[in-house]
Amino acid sequence: MLKGLKEREAALAGYDSAIAAKGDYAEAYANRGVVLQELERWEAALASYDRAISIRPDYAEAYFNRGTLLKALMQWEAAQASYDQAIALRPDYAEAIATVRCTHGSRTTGRGACRFQPGHPNSTRLRGGAITPVACFVVMRGL
Repeated sequence: MLKGLKEREAALAGYDSAIAAKGDYAEAYANRGVVLQELERWEAALASYDRAISIRPDYAEAYFNRGTLLKALMQWEAAQASYDQAIALRPDYAEAIATVRCTHGSRTTGRGACRFQPGHPNSTRLRGGAITPVACFVVMRGL
């Protein structure tokens, strides 16, 4: 665990250096957001995604990552808006399309089209120990 923390902190320092050298480096901001999200620094992660999007409004992956953070924080409408923008920018974005279906289902029925896999690398642990999928796995029946 400590090794992973040190690696994330080192990655964060690297992204901060890249941003200091080139303040309009959207990819560095987006990747910084991913690391901050892994470190459970939610507000800073959101600010990094927002900055990446402000620099590059056509950056579908930044919208998707923003959506995954907002979804993990159970801010459903804001997450949906971010996913919708990612898909509008990249209509073939399969992961975003699948996640939108999952988010909609879990929001409306409490069960939805998701299979939660706590040990999967695409899951994240929130405060209080609840495990929430960052990217859902769509159960293909009926979708």
